[in-house]
This record gives sequence, structure tokens and C-alpha cells, in this order.
Amino acid sequence: MNSPPPPTLLSKIQKFQKNGVIPSNASHPFASSGAQACLHLQDLINIADELAHSLNTYSTTSLSNPKLVSLLRQHSAIDHTLHRSDRSIHQIIEALRTRSGSSYGEDVPLDDVAIVEWCISRLEQWGTSAGMETFKDDGREGAISVVLGGKVLVIDVDFSVHKVDSNKPRITVSSVKTSYAIATSGGSSSNSGGSISLDEFLRDSIQKFCIEVQKREDVRNLEEAARLGSLILEQLQYLVMLDQLAARNQDGGLQWFIDLDKLCPVLEDFAKREAEAVAA
Repeated sequence: MNSPPPPTLLSKIQKFQKNGVIPSNASHPFASSGAQACLHLQDLINIADELAHSLNTYSTTSLSNPKLVSLLRQHSAIDHTLHRSDRSIHQIIEALRTRSGSSYGEDVPLDDVAIVEWCISRLEQWGTSAGMETFKDDGREGAISVVLGGKVLVIDVDFSVHKVDSNKPRITVSSVKTSYAIATSGGSSSNSGGSISLDEFLRDSIQKFCIEVQKREDVRNLEEAARLGSLILEQLQYLVMLDQLAARNQDGGLQWFIDLDKLCPVLEDFAKREAEAVAA
């Protein structure tokens, strides 16, 4: 069995050149990924020290064999070409993924065991992309919670993980609960219950995505999964827009969220009366 090639100066720093190595919200005091981000930073410091030591060693080495120097230059050129090719491939893939108007479907993991964590990570990515703080809590066995927080709006998404078949665990959305952080006159904040209809709407949207990506590979529709994911992102972006308006009391405050719940029963009653009048 062939052993993996030894690390080089380029391969040491290559992993730090990828986007998202350190999450953007890792510096938040309540971020669950803060410890992992610190490990990445410490690893980067250690690698920088190794690079400095290696370069100093090379600078003091006297090479008098022309053939050896030529081989080293050739090896360095080949290694650099491979490195640039790898970076170019990653940049092209990233550009294709982010190109507007194009959908290549969701990259659903082929390993069924990995789908659970992947679904959680997708929700975290949507929340971050929409401009919300995301926090993950593994909690007790079989339950995972993800909190999406804005200036006023807080969304708690609770997942249930079913491991009847350990080789094919299933994830479902057990509940979604919204709440509003209200600033008081004393400068503190208190939470009030959110919208029941919004809770059910978001739960249904996320659950549809989870159902689609957990279908058998021969019936799974990756483009449909991507469409459902895009809808969730758009919904979160719209809520973030309302959240920014609700944060300004002079613009109506929480009325941006609670007026809809007040209006729905009125419209429902009106529609019922209209139907009865037509049927009479």
C-alpha cells in the first residue's frame, strides 16, 4: 500500500486558503464553534513558525551540485503548478455555485450517516447567509437544536434524530418556535412569544427539505431539494428584513410581525361570511 506523500510548504498552508475555514460568527461570545476556531488559529500559528524555520534552514544550506539544484527547481515548479491547478479548480467550482440563475442541485452526501449533520449545517449556512447569528446545541441524545437570532426575532428549531437503523439515521423537525426580544425602558430585554402560524410555516418548509434529501437515491430530486433550500433562504432573508424594521420603534416595532396574526382571523371570518352569503 502506497503511503501518502509527505507534506510540503505549500500543502501546509493550502487548507487555510479555502473559504469558511474559520466561521464568520466564531468570534461571538456565545458561538459554539469558538473553541474550534481557536484550534484553527493555533494551528495556523504553528504552521507559520514551521514555515519560518524551514525557510531559514533552506537559506543557510549551501548547494553546490548543479544537478541537485536543477532537480529541486523542477520539483518545486511541478508542485507549484499542481497547487495553482487545485486552487483554480476550487475557484471555478465556487464561481459556478454562486452564479445567479443557475442551479446544480444540492450536494447531498452519499453516506446516509452524514446526512443528519449535513442538514443541520445547511440550516446554519442559510441563517448566516441571511444575516442571522446561528448557534447549535446538541442537547440530549437524539435531539439537536439550532437557534437563529436577529436583532429582535429569535427562531428555535428543534430536530429529532431517529437511529432505529444506525446505518441510516433519520432527522425530522420536531418543532419551530419564534420569539421576540423586546427592549425595556431600563435597558434590559425580555422575550415574548412569537407567531404560531409562522412557527408552523417555517417547520413545514424545513421539514419538506429534510424529507426530500432523505429519500432513496434513485428517487431523490436534487434540483427540487435545491429549490426548497432556496425558498428557506428567501424566507429567512425576508424575516431579517422585517427584523431590521422591528428593531426601530419609530417604524412600528413588533407590529411588523404581530399584525399578520391579528389580520388572519379577521380575513378568515370575512371569507367564511362571504361563503355563507353566496351559498344562501
